[in-house]
Amino acid sequence: MWIGVFIGVSAAGLNVFKAYKKQMKEFEDLKRDNPRYQDQKALYGDDDND
Repeated sequence: MWIGVFIGVSAAGLNVFKAYKKQMKEFEDLKRDNPRYQDQKALYGDDDND
């Protein structure tokens, strides 16, 4: 039973990670193609551009 729980939790975490990466890619495409969003800064973890 515990092996099944571990596999299920791992699969859920992987799906969340994939959805996050997909949304970030779409946001980057939107930012590149639409001048309205070009001045937007990342909310988290991008301190290199300050």
